[in-house]
Formats: sequence, C-alpha cells, structure tokens
Amino acid sequence: VLSGVPWSAPDIVALSWRWRARGRRIYAMTDSKFDDKPRNLLREQVKARLLAGFSGAVVAGLRQRDYLRFLGFGERPILPGYDTLSVARIRRLAEGAERLAWEERPFTFIGRFVGKKNLPTLLEGYARYRAQAGEGARRMLLVGDGPQAGELRALTDRLGIAGGVEFTGRLTSQGVARRLSQALALCLVSVEEQWGLVVNEAVALGIPAIVSPAVGARDALVRGGETGHVVEPQSPASIARAMLATAGDRARWQALAAATLEREWLADAERFADAVELLIDPQAEEARSNVERFWELCESG
Repeated sequence: VLSGVPWSAPDIVALSWRWRARGRRIYAMTDSKFDDKPRNLLREQVKARLLAGFSGAVVAGLRQRDYLRFLGFGERPILPGYDTLSVARIRRLAEGAERLAWEERPFTFIGRFVGKKNLPTLLEGYARYRAQAGEGARRMLLVGDGPQAGELRALTDRLGIAGGVEFTGRLTSQGVARRLSQALALCLVSVEEQWGLVVNEAVALGIPAIVSPAVGARDALVRGGETGHVVEPQSPASIARAMLATAGDRARWQALAAATLEREWLADAERFADAVELLIDPQAEEARSNVERFWELCESG
C-alpha cells in the first residue's frame, strides 16, 4: 500500500505498526530533507520511532534518501520518483504559446507569494541585474499570487523596477506552461523548498533554472553552469550575476537549454512508476536498473 495521506498522521502511524505486525507492507512517501529547517535531536528520535513501522519509502531525491537513512531506515528500500510529473503533459499544455524572440524572453518565477519563496531578495537581485544590464535588461515575470503580493508590488516601486516586472496573477495550468515555455530562465531562490515541482516543468520545456541550494530539485535537475545556476539565497549580488550570465550570450543560453532537456528522464513520472513496480516486484530488472540509473545520475552530475 502507498499512503496518500501524511505518514505522520496518528492513524497512519498506528496502521503502519499494525500492518507490519501482521506481515503486511506499508510505504511512506516524502520529500522532506534534513536541511528544510532547524532540527531538534529529541524530535528526530521520536520521528525515527514513528517511522519504524514502514517497510520502505518512495522519496524525491538524494537529500530525502539521506534524511530517511539518518532516521534509521537502514536496509529498508528507499526509492526515488516521488516528486515527478508527466513531461508529455507539460509539453501538451505549452503547445500554442506565442514564440518569443530570444531577446524578449523574461526571467520567470512561478509559485505562491509567501515568505519561504524569498521573493524580496529575488527582486533586489533583479534590480541589481537591471542596473548592470542597462537598456537590454530582460523583464521579470511573477506568476502566481499570495499574501505578499501587495508588499512585492510596493517593493518594485521602491527599487525603481516596476516598469520591468509583470504580475500575472494566478493562471490555469495551461497558462502557466505557456508562460514558462517563453521564459529565459525559471527563478526559484527559496530559503526553504522540499523539492520545487516547477523545476520539473522547466526541465520538460528546456528552460534553464536559477535556484538556491535549498531547492530539493537541484540535486537531480540543476547543474550549476551546465543547466542553470545555483545562487546564494540571501545575496542579491549572486542572483544578479546568475541573471547576467544567463542573459548575456545566446549561444551559451542555447547550451544551457539543451543540457536541461537532457535531464527530462529524471523529471518524468515514469520514475515513480519504476519505484512502485519495484516495491511490488523486487525482481523487476528494468525498474531496478532505472532506479540505479536515477541515483547514479544524481550523484555523478
């Protein structure tokens, strides 16, 4: 059984222990990692005890796997593929988008306007980029909405960049995919981000990403200088440098985009199917080979 509710819910924890006592298997699914927030040793010891009833887990990536190992999973199977999506579906949604000239492609953020997304620092970095890029500076697109919307609009005024920033509001899935397909780069510089499925969407469309180390998807999908850039989340200067490097040379950007597309296999929901198949049938050779390939690609870069 794959649990579709939080593994930490009391009923699910009790169920995991009961089923394991009866010789049945129950698997957790998680994208939590150790660096998501400050950890308390006592709480982690309690968490490890609660997880002892699960027979294994499907996780998002490397840091999620390492966190479960820290929590005592030992030899229990930990398989990748939790935070994946249909690459083909994202591409279908993006069909029909207006084609933009390379010079017109904007930097794009997609997500909730909340504190952990670190949007004020992103805008400060964008302001530095505009000051250095001059008349050829790209636009910044903020796709989404949230409690910080008013604060962010006021900040663009204070920074003198309101003319270069577009707030789209919430969009449909198709609208998001089309806007992302027109981007120069996805920008996700969160201070906390268990994974960031929007990075999978960018990979599906061949859009490079500028991300912070906190973004879990970085481990599998982003390689600094190869498929995008990894920046310091509290450094507007670091963000500005990444923007300048991404926007400055068309041939270089095309190389980033091509390398991004090469990682689509890691982003696709077929990896989740591999994990489920292997949990059901541990002798499934193709699924096992794919799981091993996933870990190898993440670890080797």
